[in-house]
Amino acid sequence: MIVYADLLFLIDGSMDFLTLFLCGKCTHRKTSLKRLLLGSAVGAFGSVLLLFLPSDGIITSGIGILFSCLMVLITFGKMGDTASFVRQCVLVWGCGALTGGILSILLSLGTPVYMETEHNRGFPTAFLVTAVICILLTRMFTHKAEIRTAEILIQRGNGSEKTTALVDSGNLLTDPLSGKPVILVSEAAIHKLYPVINDTNIGDDLKIRLIPSKSVGGEKLLYGIIPDAVTVNGKNADVVLVVEDVPEDHYGGCGALCAGCIIK
Repeated sequence: MIVYADLLFLIDGSMDFLTLFLCGKCTHRKTSLKRLLLGSAVGAFGSVLLLFLPSDGIITSGIGILFSCLMVLITFGKMGDTASFVRQCVLVWGCGALTGGILSILLSLGTPVYMETEHNRGFPTAFLVTAVICILLTRMFTHKAEIRTAEILIQRGNGSEKTTALVDSGNLLTDPLSGKPVILVSEAAIHKLYPVINDTNIGDDLKIRLIPSKSVGGEKLLYGIIPDAVTVNGKNADVVLVVEDVPEDHYGGCGALCAGCIIK
C-alpha cells in the first residue's frame, strides 16, 4: 500500500478549507482568506502527522481534537468565551462529517483518495460537487436565521474606527431625553476610541446620557455617550453610544449591536 503524503495534504487541506468556510457561514463569523488558508493548512498537517504516529485510538482521537481546536483558533480567534469556542469546534466537526460523507458517497470509495488508486482522478470533480451541495444545504437551513449586519464608522476628534454591528430589531434602547436610538459597542472593537464610562470617569470631557435598560438580569442604568459623528452603512446616524467592556466579537461575532430602527 502506497500513501502519498503530499496528496493527502492537498486533499485534506481542501476539505478543511471547505469545512471552515461552511462553519463560518453557519455562524456568521467573519474571517479572512489568509486565516482560512492557514487554518486548513494546520488541519492538513495534522492528518499527515498521524501517518507517522502509532495507530492508537486514544492518540489519534486526541491529536485530531487538538488540531481541530487549533484550526478554529487560527481561523476564528478566541471568540470571547470558552462556550462559544467549544460550540464552534463542535460545529467544525459536524461540517467536516457532512463534507466528508458527501464526498465519500460521490466517490463511492473503499480506499482513501490519498492512496494510489484510479479514483484519485475523480477527486477534483467530486470536491466541486461536494462544495456546491454543502453551500446549497447551508443556505437552505440558515436562510431564515440569517443575521443582518451593518458597517459602523465612529469618529472622535481626528480619530475614527470602523466595526461591524449585529442588527437587532429587539434592541429597543433609547435615550429618554432625546429619543435617540442606542448602539452598544465593544471598547476593544473601537480600540478605546471612547472609554467605558463608570462612576470613576463620568466627569471626563464627554457628553453623558443615562440609559435605562431592562433585561432578564433586572433593571440597570447604562452610561451613554453622544459621539462626535457616527455613520451606519455610509449614512449619518444620530445615535447614542454605550461602550461596554466586552470582547471584540461579543455581539454574535460582531463588535457592536445596532438597533434595527437605525437601518433604513
